[in-house]
Amino acid sequence: MDHAARLLDALRVSAGIDNLAAVVAAVPGPLDTDSELVRSPTILSSWVGLDPRKELEQRLGVPVHAENDALLGAYGELHLGAGRRYANFLYVKVSHGIGAGLVIDGHPYRGSKGFAGEIGHTPLRGHTELCRCGNRGCLETVVSVSALAAQIAHTHPGVETDLRFPLQVNDPVTERILDDAGRTLGGILAAFCNLLHPEALIVDVELGASTGALVQGITTAVSRYAQPAIAAGLDILPAGLGTRAELLGALRLATTLATH
Repeated sequence: MDHAARLLDALRVSAGIDNLAAVVAAVPGPLDTDSELVRSPTILSSWVGLDPRKELEQRLGVPVHAENDALLGAYGELHLGAGRRYANFLYVKVSHGIGAGLVIDGHPYRGSKGFAGEIGHTPLRGHTELCRCGNRGCLETVVSVSALAAQIAHTHPGVETDLRFPLQVNDPVTERILDDAGRTLGGILAAFCNLLHPEALIVDVELGASTGALVQGITTAVSRYAQPAIAAGLDILPAGLGTRAELLGALRLATTLATH
Protein backbone atom coordinates (compact mmCIF):
# COMPACT_ATOMS: atom_id res chain seq x y z
CA MET A 1 0.00 0.00 0.00
CA ASP A 2 2.82 2.40 0.86
CA HIS A 3 4.61 1.60 -2.39
CA ALA A 4 1.44 2.05 -4.45
CA ALA A 5 0.76 5.42 -2.83
CA ARG A 6 4.33 6.60 -3.51
CA LEU A 7 4.15 5.52 -7.15
CA LEU A 8 0.83 7.25 -7.70
CA ASP A 9 2.02 10.44 -6.04
CA ALA A 10 5.18 10.47 -8.17
CA LEU A 11 3.08 9.94 -11.29
CA ARG A 12 0.75 12.78 -10.30
CA VAL A 13 3.67 15.16 -9.79
CA SER A 14 5.37 14.18 -13.06
CA ALA A 15 2.11 14.78 -14.94
CA GLY A 16 1.71 18.23 -13.35
CA ILE A 17 -1.58 17.33 -11.65
CA ASP A 18 -2.37 19.14 -8.40
CA ASN A 19 -5.33 17.07 -7.20
CA LEU A 20 -6.95 13.74 -7.97
CA ALA A 21 -10.73 13.49 -8.05
CA ALA A 22 -10.94 9.72 -7.57
CA VAL A 23 -8.77 6.63 -7.41
CA VAL A 24 -9.72 3.07 -8.34
CA ALA A 25 -7.49 0.27 -7.06
CA ALA A 26 -7.44 -3.22 -8.60
CA VAL A 27 -7.11 -5.94 -5.96
CA PRO A 28 -6.00 -9.43 -7.08
CA GLY A 29 -8.58 -11.23 -4.95
CA PRO A 30 -12.22 -11.12 -3.85
CA LEU A 31 -13.60 -8.26 -1.74
CA ASP A 32 -16.67 -8.54 0.47
CA THR A 33 -19.17 -6.08 -1.04
CA ASP A 34 -20.82 -5.44 2.35
CA SER A 35 -17.77 -4.77 4.51
CA GLU A 36 -15.27 -3.98 1.69
CA LEU A 37 -12.78 -6.22 3.49
CA VAL A 38 -10.54 -8.92 2.05
CA ARG A 39 -12.17 -12.13 3.25
CA SER A 40 -10.66 -15.06 1.36
CA PRO A 41 -8.23 -17.14 3.47
CA THR A 42 -6.77 -18.72 0.31
CA ILE A 43 -6.20 -15.61 -1.85
CA LEU A 44 -4.27 -12.68 -0.31
CA SER A 45 -4.33 -14.61 2.96
CA SER A 46 -2.05 -12.09 4.69
CA TRP A 47 -4.60 -9.37 3.87
CA VAL A 48 -7.64 -11.04 5.46
CA GLY A 49 -9.57 -8.39 7.42
CA LEU A 50 -7.85 -5.53 5.57
CA ASP A 51 -9.89 -2.71 4.03
CA PRO A 52 -7.90 -1.66 0.90
CA ARG A 53 -10.12 1.36 0.29
CA LYS A 54 -9.55 2.85 3.76
CA GLU A 55 -5.85 2.02 3.70
CA LEU A 56 -5.34 3.90 0.44
CA GLU A 57 -7.60 6.81 1.37
CA GLN A 58 -5.49 7.38 4.50
CA ARG A 59 -2.34 7.50 2.37
CA LEU A 60 -3.69 9.48 -0.59
CA GLY A 61 -6.26 11.79 0.96
CA VAL A 62 -8.71 11.30 -1.92
CA PRO A 63 -11.78 9.04 -2.42
CA VAL A 64 -10.79 5.47 -3.34
CA HIS A 65 -12.81 2.61 -4.77
CA ALA A 66 -11.27 -0.87 -4.47
CA GLU A 67 -12.40 -3.55 -6.91
CA ASN A 68 -11.46 -7.09 -7.91
CA ASP A 69 -8.95 -6.98 -10.76
CA ALA A 70 -10.74 -9.46 -13.06
CA LEU A 71 -13.99 -7.55 -12.66
CA LEU A 72 -12.18 -4.36 -13.67
CA GLY A 73 -10.83 -6.20 -16.71
CA ALA A 74 -14.37 -7.18 -17.67
CA TYR A 75 -15.47 -3.56 -17.10
CA GLY A 76 -12.70 -2.29 -19.36
CA GLU A 77 -13.58 -4.75 -22.12
CA LEU A 78 -17.29 -3.91 -21.75
CA HIS A 79 -16.79 -0.18 -22.35
CA LEU A 80 -13.57 0.06 -24.36
CA GLY A 81 -12.61 -3.35 -25.73
CA ALA A 82 -13.90 -6.55 -27.24
CA GLY A 83 -16.98 -6.61 -24.99
CA ARG A 84 -18.58 -3.51 -26.50
CA ARG A 85 -20.64 -5.68 -28.89
CA TYR A 86 -22.00 -7.93 -26.15
CA ALA A 87 -24.42 -7.54 -23.25
CA ASN A 88 -23.56 -10.96 -21.78
CA PHE A 89 -20.02 -12.27 -21.69
CA LEU A 90 -17.46 -14.01 -19.54
CA TYR A 91 -14.04 -12.37 -19.24
CA VAL A 92 -11.28 -14.77 -18.23
CA LYS A 93 -7.88 -13.62 -17.03
CA VAL A 94 -4.96 -16.04 -17.20
CA SER A 95 -2.14 -14.66 -15.04
CA HIS A 96 -0.39 -16.05 -11.96
CA GLY A 97 -3.91 -17.05 -10.96
CA ILE A 98 -7.05 -17.65 -13.00
CA GLY A 99 -9.91 -15.19 -12.48
CA ALA A 100 -13.10 -14.31 -14.27
CA GLY A 101 -15.41 -11.32 -14.56
CA LEU A 102 -19.01 -11.88 -15.59
CA VAL A 103 -21.13 -9.29 -17.39
CA ILE A 104 -24.91 -9.88 -17.42
CA ASP A 105 -27.29 -7.58 -19.30
CA GLY A 106 -24.52 -5.02 -19.67
CA HIS A 107 -23.60 -4.90 -15.98
CA PRO A 108 -20.74 -6.56 -14.05
CA TYR A 109 -21.97 -9.34 -11.77
CA ARG A 110 -20.27 -9.70 -8.38
CA GLY A 111 -22.37 -12.41 -6.75
CA SER A 112 -24.11 -12.14 -3.38
CA LYS A 113 -20.98 -11.02 -1.50
CA GLY A 114 -18.56 -10.09 -4.26
CA PHE A 115 -16.82 -13.45 -4.65
CA ALA A 116 -18.12 -14.40 -8.12
CA GLY A 117 -15.53 -15.34 -10.72
CA GLU A 118 -12.98 -17.19 -8.56
CA ILE A 119 -12.67 -20.07 -11.00
CA GLY A 120 -8.96 -20.69 -10.44
CA HIS A 121 -9.68 -23.12 -7.62
CA THR A 122 -11.96 -25.38 -9.62
CA PRO A 123 -10.61 -28.93 -9.15
CA LEU A 124 -9.36 -30.88 -12.18
CA ARG A 125 -9.86 -34.60 -12.32
CA GLY A 126 -6.62 -36.56 -12.44
CA HIS A 127 -4.38 -33.71 -11.21
CA THR A 128 -2.62 -33.75 -7.84
CA GLU A 129 -0.53 -30.55 -7.92
CA LEU A 130 -0.63 -28.83 -4.52
CA CYS A 131 -2.40 -25.45 -4.63
CA ARG A 132 -1.93 -22.45 -2.36
CA CYS A 133 -5.53 -22.95 -1.16
CA GLY A 134 -4.57 -26.28 0.40
CA ASN A 135 -6.37 -28.46 -2.14
CA ARG A 136 -4.76 -30.40 -4.96
CA GLY A 137 -5.30 -30.20 -8.70
CA CYS A 138 -6.84 -26.72 -8.85
CA LEU A 139 -7.10 -25.10 -12.28
CA GLU A 140 -4.46 -22.46 -11.53
CA THR A 141 -1.84 -25.10 -10.67
CA VAL A 142 -2.04 -26.31 -14.28
CA VAL A 143 -2.92 -23.30 -16.45
CA SER A 144 -1.51 -20.22 -14.66
CA VAL A 145 1.39 -18.24 -16.13
CA SER A 146 3.83 -19.60 -13.54
CA ALA A 147 2.70 -23.21 -14.19
CA LEU A 148 3.10 -22.78 -17.95
CA ALA A 149 6.48 -21.08 -17.53
CA ALA A 150 7.66 -24.05 -15.47
CA GLN A 151 6.54 -26.48 -18.19
CA ILE A 152 8.32 -24.49 -20.88
CA ALA A 153 11.48 -24.22 -18.78
CA HIS A 154 11.39 -27.99 -18.31
CA THR A 155 11.06 -28.67 -22.04
CA HIS A 156 13.60 -26.02 -23.07
CA PRO A 157 16.77 -26.58 -20.97
CA GLY A 158 18.91 -23.48 -20.78
CA VAL A 159 16.15 -21.14 -21.96
CA GLU A 160 15.19 -18.53 -19.39
CA THR A 161 11.49 -17.81 -18.92
CA ASP A 162 10.89 -14.31 -17.60
CA LEU A 163 7.71 -14.55 -15.51
CA ARG A 164 6.58 -11.17 -16.76
CA PHE A 165 6.77 -12.28 -20.40
CA PRO A 166 7.41 -16.00 -20.06
CA LEU A 167 6.25 -17.29 -23.40
CA GLN A 168 8.34 -15.57 -26.02
CA VAL A 169 9.54 -19.06 -27.00
CA ASN A 170 7.68 -19.93 -30.21
CA ASP A 171 8.14 -23.51 -31.43
CA PRO A 172 6.05 -26.67 -31.82
CA VAL A 173 6.68 -27.81 -28.23
CA THR A 174 5.54 -24.49 -26.79
CA GLU A 175 2.51 -24.47 -29.07
CA ARG A 176 1.61 -27.95 -27.83
CA ILE A 177 1.92 -26.92 -24.17
CA LEU A 178 -0.29 -23.87 -24.73
CA ASP A 179 -2.87 -25.75 -26.77
CA ASP A 180 -3.09 -28.43 -24.08
CA ALA A 181 -3.48 -25.78 -21.37
CA GLY A 182 -6.20 -24.11 -23.43
CA ARG A 183 -8.06 -27.41 -23.76
CA THR A 184 -7.87 -27.92 -20.00
CA LEU A 185 -9.19 -24.42 -19.33
CA GLY A 186 -11.77 -24.76 -22.09
CA GLY A 187 -13.19 -27.90 -20.53
CA ILE A 188 -13.95 -25.94 -17.36
CA LEU A 189 -15.28 -22.92 -19.28
CA ALA A 190 -17.60 -25.16 -21.30
CA ALA A 191 -19.44 -26.07 -18.09
CA PHE A 192 -19.80 -22.38 -17.20
CA CYS A 193 -21.09 -21.66 -20.70
CA ASN A 194 -23.70 -24.40 -20.34
CA LEU A 195 -24.83 -22.76 -17.10
CA LEU A 196 -24.71 -19.11 -18.13
CA HIS A 197 -25.09 -19.16 -21.94
CA PRO A 198 -22.99 -16.03 -22.62
CA GLU A 199 -22.62 -14.45 -26.03
CA ALA A 200 -18.84 -14.40 -25.80
CA LEU A 201 -15.77 -15.65 -23.95
CA ILE A 202 -13.13 -12.92 -23.83
CA VAL A 203 -9.71 -14.27 -22.88
CA ASP A 204 -6.98 -12.05 -21.41
CA VAL A 205 -3.72 -14.00 -21.33
CA GLU A 206 -0.51 -12.60 -19.86
CA LEU A 207 1.63 -14.89 -21.98
CA GLY A 208 3.50 -12.57 -24.31
CA ALA A 209 3.22 -13.20 -28.03
CA SER A 210 2.05 -16.82 -27.91
CA THR A 211 -1.59 -16.31 -26.94
CA GLY A 212 -3.08 -17.81 -30.11
CA ALA A 213 -2.40 -21.46 -29.34
CA LEU A 214 -4.01 -21.22 -25.92
CA VAL A 215 -7.12 -19.48 -27.26
CA GLN A 216 -7.34 -22.13 -30.00
CA GLY A 217 -7.17 -24.85 -27.36
CA ILE A 218 -9.99 -23.17 -25.43
CA THR A 219 -12.06 -22.96 -28.62
CA THR A 220 -11.52 -26.64 -29.38
CA ALA A 221 -12.58 -27.77 -25.89
CA VAL A 222 -15.60 -25.47 -25.63
CA SER A 223 -16.78 -26.63 -29.05
CA ARG A 224 -16.41 -30.23 -27.88
CA TYR A 225 -17.93 -30.02 -24.39
CA ALA A 226 -20.47 -27.18 -24.42
CA GLN A 227 -23.95 -27.96 -25.65
CA PRO A 228 -23.96 -27.68 -29.47
CA ALA A 229 -26.51 -24.87 -29.63
CA ILE A 230 -24.58 -22.88 -27.00
CA ALA A 231 -21.20 -23.47 -28.63
CA ALA A 232 -22.56 -22.53 -32.07
CA GLY A 233 -23.66 -19.10 -30.86
CA LEU A 234 -20.58 -18.35 -28.77
CA ASP A 235 -17.76 -16.03 -29.83
CA ILE A 236 -14.34 -16.84 -28.32
CA LEU A 237 -11.80 -14.07 -28.75
CA PRO A 238 -8.75 -12.47 -27.12
CA ALA A 239 -9.20 -9.35 -25.01
CA GLY A 240 -9.33 -6.25 -27.16
CA LEU A 241 -7.36 -4.25 -24.62
CA GLY A 242 -4.78 -6.96 -24.01
CA THR A 243 -3.10 -6.83 -20.63
CA ARG A 244 -4.26 -3.20 -20.21
CA ALA A 245 -7.90 -4.26 -19.69
CA GLU A 246 -7.79 -3.86 -15.91
CA LEU A 247 -5.91 -0.57 -16.06
CA LEU A 248 -8.30 0.95 -18.58
CA GLY A 249 -11.27 -0.48 -16.71
CA ALA A 250 -10.03 1.21 -13.54
CA LEU A 251 -9.56 4.53 -15.39
CA ARG A 252 -13.03 4.29 -16.91
CA LEU A 253 -14.60 3.56 -13.52
CA ALA A 254 -12.61 6.36 -11.82
CA THR A 255 -13.85 8.80 -14.45
CA THR A 256 -17.44 7.68 -13.85
CA LEU A 257 -17.07 8.02 -10.07
CA ALA A 258 -15.45 11.45 -10.35
CA THR A 259 -18.31 12.84 -12.46
CA HIS A 260 -21.14 11.61 -10.22
